[in-house]
Amino acid sequence: MQSSAELRIELGPSRLFAVALGSIHCLGIVAAWLSLSGGPLYLTAAGIAISGAASLAHAVHRSAAAAECLELHPDGRAAWRDRRGRWHDTRLGADQFVSDWLVVVCLARSMLRRKWIVVLPDSAASEQFRRLRVWLRWYREPANAKAEPGRPD
Repeated sequence: MQSSAELRIELGPSRLFAVALGSIHCLGIVAAWLSLSGGPLYLTAAGIAISGAASLAHAVHRSAAAAECLELHPDGRAAWRDRRGRWHDTRLGADQFVSDWLVVVCLARSMLRRKWIVVLPDSAASEQFRRLRVWLRWYREPANAKAEPGRPD
């Protein structure tokens, strides 16, 4: 049985995130079109289009690396499940952003690798989204976490 201090949240695709990413990439192409010409324009536009396609695939959970479930523990451990059903054990990173309409969770995978999970109100059930915001606002790193050898942060 899970203790009440642990949190498990199921994540779904976010239309809001997809629209925001698509708009930003479109603005990037417009900026390139206004400021470049010839070969540099085509290379830049192609790069922006590829980045946009990959970002949109991630936002609507078409990417294999998209997080479908997030599990947070009070001792700083965390885990996330990808689209293939594989669990990845991590630690909660030091950088989190929590607001009423957006949560960004940093998971430290190793000394140099991070996994950023963006959660908007339409990517989780409203009660789970509220619990995630409260959990992250009240979370404090355990006192013994800094003494752990090999700690990623």
